Amino acid sequence: MNATHPDSDQITGTLDPRTRPPACLSAHGSGIRPPLTVDLAHLEQAGRLIRCAMMAFESDRRAAWRYLIMASTILTHDLNIGRSTFPVPEPPSGLAHWQTKRVVDHIECNLQSKIDIAKLANLIAVSKGHFSRAFKQRVGLPPMAFIAARRVERAKTMLISTREPIADIAIACGFGDQSHLTRRFCHVVGVTPGRYRRINSHLQCVDQLRQAEVQVAK
Repeated sequence: MNATHPDSDQITGTLDPRTRPPACLSAHGSGIRPPLTVDLAHLEQAGRLIRCAMMAFESDRRAAWRYLIMASTILTHDLNIGRSTFPVPEPPSGLAHWQTKRVVDHIECNLQSKIDIAKLANLIAVSKGHFSRAFKQRVGLPPMAFIAARRVERAKTMLISTREPIADIAIACGFGDQSHLTRRFCHVVGVTPGRYRRINSHLQCVDQLRQAEVQVAK
């Protein structure tokens, strides 16, 4: 399912993101915990995915489970303040902080879909050429390389935390098919998705046994 959502400014108070004070004067700079950020577009997209899961529950449990995983990923990304999947760096040049965050949030919520560089540039009202240069300067990777890296990370999370078939994980992470995921995964991680899942499953079992032994010893 290619879930898309309308562009929406984030609600973080009464200030437009483009008029916020510099980072040195923000809560981050003073050591104060930043306020909870709620993105209405993300909530709407998660709600649509949950409704799709409810409708598919009786006829296709696998599809329903996949919709719920995607909704959970979106909500976790928004609410995991201070432990975000991709913390936005603060170098002195490139895109502004609010521009980078808007683009990264859009990418995270649409990894399962085709992501167009021109659309990312339009999100922050800059040209495609300027966006590609400024994004690399800010994040350290070209936009498409960053998207590919985020898709692999999403696949790693799903391989460990779900029992979804690898073919379904490939589609949910924006890869064309399982072979496409396998090629990219091997290039980045060094092992196939199946072996990565088996290794981590074994490590989880060992950890659970150790925890059980500690409980018995008490």
